[in-house]
Amino acid sequence: MRAWLAVTCLFVACGPLSPPQTGAGGGDVLGGGTAQGGGGVAQGGGDGGGGGTGQLRVEVEPLYEGRGRLGARSNNGFRPWRGGLAVVENALYWVESGAGAGLYRAPLAGCDGGDCVDTVATLTRPSVFAATADSVLVGDVRALQRYPSGGAAAPLGTATEELVLLATHGDVAFWATGDSPINRTPFGGVTSTPIHSNGTPFAMTVAGSRVYWAGVDISGQTVALQSMGVDGATPREEQRFSGGFHTMRGDARFLYYARDTPARILRLSLSNGLLEEVANNAQGVTDFAFDATHAYWVEPGAADLSNGRVRRGAHESTT
Repeated sequence: MRAWLAVTCLFVACGPLSPPQTGAGGGDVLGGGTAQGGGGVAQGGGDGGGGGTGQLRVEVEPLYEGRGRLGARSNNGFRPWRGGLAVVENALYWVESGAGAGLYRAPLAGCDGGDCVDTVATLTRPSVFAATADSVLVGDVRALQRYPSGGAAAPLGTATEELVLLATHGDVAFWATGDSPINRTPFGGVTSTPIHSNGTPFAMTVAGSRVYWAGVDISGQTVALQSMGVDGATPREEQRFSGGFHTMRGDARFLYYARDTPARILRLSLSNGLLEEVANNAQGVTDFAFDATHAYWVEPGAADLSNGRVRRGAHESTT
């Protein structure tokens, strides 16, 4: 039997998100220390991954074509595109924000003619998107809803402004609008605001037992990387820097994020606070994804988007 690797490529017709323009600013001040004693971040190889690049043959199989505008995007804040694709309990979920705005579900293996695509929910316009092991969370402009894979939709709350950021940890959602409050909503519980962001919230993720977000100051010149425990306690500022911020993603072991122009990709090891530079020549970074051995990221390329690429770096590589 021939083995296939199915890869779904989603392209959004929009220009690149420009990070805030910044001037000279402070250096890294992360409390956990860096790989070069007392000084800057450990320098990594330009391509990341800790080794040479090999050739890998990948057969790409189209699954579902002719869909509407893919992805979630808020009209608030810096208007970044957010991911809108997840695998939950052997089904593929995605959001569309065009004429047929909604949340959709289909088998991972695909089907002839795409007739197996189910409409989970009709939406006004998806603004944020996230997933847990057994559900998908979607912000429909201001309303945050949870869609369990085997049950009815459950409202989590309605914001006073359009949702911009969303992350999850277990049975808790963390979210923000274009304003400073960082909100925490347990599934089926009451929303609280443990802290206000220092600057306009721009990106958010959960790494280990902490929620991280980036705030941009009113001038657009300074970025503050901040965090709090997933229980809403022990908030703190991790870093403050100039040079722009792109995006970030975390898991149980690492926090990866991209900053500056040209983009530098940094990796924070949560176990010991070691901060390392994985790559320093990225052509913008719009998203990260992880597996057990590697981090993968998307670089949209130059201004005309003609030379985009996907790269990866090994988690265990050292610099």
